[in-house]
Amino acid sequence: MSGPSRGAVDRYVAAVRAKDLDAIEDLFAEDAVLLPPQSEALEGKEAILGYYRDLVFALGPVPTAVRHVEDGATCVVELEAEFEGAVLAFADVFTVDGDGRVHRLAIYHR
Repeated sequence: MSGPSRGAVDRYVAAVRAKDLDAIEDLFAEDAVLLPPQSEALEGKEAILGYYRDLVFALGPVPTAVRHVEDGATCVVELEAEFEGAVLAFADVFTVDGDGRVHRLAIYHR
């Protein structure tokens, strides 16, 4: 059985695959923090939405969750993302709030 943090991961993967900005907006808490690879932290939902709209969706990766470890409000997931004919590897650390919305997301790229 999956908990709230794993549920957030599943919704996240589906939203990125579909390039669904409304789903991304619903997923993140108002005061969320995003720690993208090779970039400064983004604070607040509006900054995070801009990141997905202007960068992630424009690049068009197709992520798949391949492994995860969940512990209450935190889920660490290994993702593979198809991008321009290559498969990239990521490890994302999701922390959700009491409502199951992402409060903090740290993305690491290998």
